[in-house]
Amino acid sequence: MMSGGDEQWPDPGTQDDRELRIANLQGLVHAWPYDAGVRWELGCELIGAQCWQEAATVLAEACELAPTDGDIRLDLGRALVSLSCWAQAHEQLVRAVELRPWCALARAELGYVLLRQGRLEEAGAAGRAAVARDVGSALGRLVLAEVLQAQRRGTAAAVVHARAAVAVWPDSAWGHTVLAEVLLDTGDYAGARQAAAHAHELAPGWDRTAVVLCSALGEVQQWREAARTAERAAAASATPWTLNALGWALIGRGRLYGAEQALRRAVVLGPGVRICRWNLAWLLVRAGRLREAEAHLACLLREDPADGQAHGLSGWIHLASGRSPQAYQELRLAVRLLGRTRSAAHPLLLLGALERAREPALARRHFAAAVAMTGRAAAPDVYSHPCGTGETRALALAALGESERARRCLEQALAVRDGSDRFDPVLYEQFARPPLPGLEVLVGLWRDL
Repeated sequence: MMSGGDEQWPDPGTQDDRELRIANLQGLVHAWPYDAGVRWELGCELIGAQCWQEAATVLAEACELAPTDGDIRLDLGRALVSLSCWAQAHEQLVRAVELRPWCALARAELGYVLLRQGRLEEAGAAGRAAVARDVGSALGRLVLAEVLQAQRRGTAAAVVHARAAVAVWPDSAWGHTVLAEVLLDTGDYAGARQAAAHAHELAPGWDRTAVVLCSALGEVQQWREAARTAERAAAASATPWTLNALGWALIGRGRLYGAEQALRRAVVLGPGVRICRWNLAWLLVRAGRLREAEAHLACLLREDPADGQAHGLSGWIHLASGRSPQAYQELRLAVRLLGRTRSAAHPLLLLGALERAREPALARRHFAAAVAMTGRAAAPDVYSHPCGTGETRALALAALGESERARRCLEQALAVRDGSDRFDPVLYEQFARPPLPGLEVLVGLWRDL
């Protein structure tokens, strides 16, 4: 079971032992059909054998015989969780909490079900109640960590809960995955990579661990390994998320054709998964196929007019097409919507390019702000590819006349480029009108390195 439950099922012994016990208990059920305890014991053995449907059937019958037994309802709820029968599991676990209000595990399991149902406030309350009753409740802490991460508040607390959970539950792939995700949110990329790698070792076939590991590897510029991880995950299970991770990693390696194919498949499989469509639009802009990119951006903005990333990319397209007034409007809106995030760096850079002729002082402030934003951690809700961030930083430094710092930025990019050609400021000669200030300096530095 990938998640749900921080108490381990009883040691089943050997497979033969379990099968013998199950056979004996089935005989006892036949002999004593009204004994709820025998059915409960049989249900637990079936759970240990991962026969979830059979376990749920037997435990449901036990609940009918002993409707006020909270232990039986708790185990029935846990079996239903393993079957992803969320509504039925919720019903049984609510009743288990009513019957055993002191039981931390019942509240933690209920919190897990509420989390999977998207009921974050209720899940958080259940998780807090579980931890209040048992500070060692790994499931309760992981529920809290996921809720805090999803609500984008209390990131430091989420890290504390996730670390405490994996200390208690060290063989939980889910626990290490949650820890990796919250560490990514804090900008601890090395820690995230370590946690994600551990999660992937524990559950190599789980999409989520592969996607998180790919993200962590990308943030530390290990693109070759990121691409291999994503390729294996997409080959095993082609989902919008694994294909998006593959496209993201291939962009990092400079393999734009392969990235485009992966992202197009991701959009077909998950037309409502916004990050896939946005990544494809960003790649198309970088390839100079602006009209195709505009179609994807129009779809994104139709669904969410407050998508700052889409407005920023739209501003770049307007700028590349010589439509300065529209570019200015879109970029200003993007900066306002994105706030103090890493993704705001690129719109700030382009705003500086637009302002440099009429208000040089304001342009410099935009360039300085772009440099500052590139140093921020990736925001959970907004996209920013590390490669694009490096380009933005180098261009902003060159625009400020800080050629030595721009040179160092380029040297750092070359040091980790993994044999790919993914960092090329010459791109901006084609897609920035008027040309960005300092671009010729940056291009010269690039060619000299």
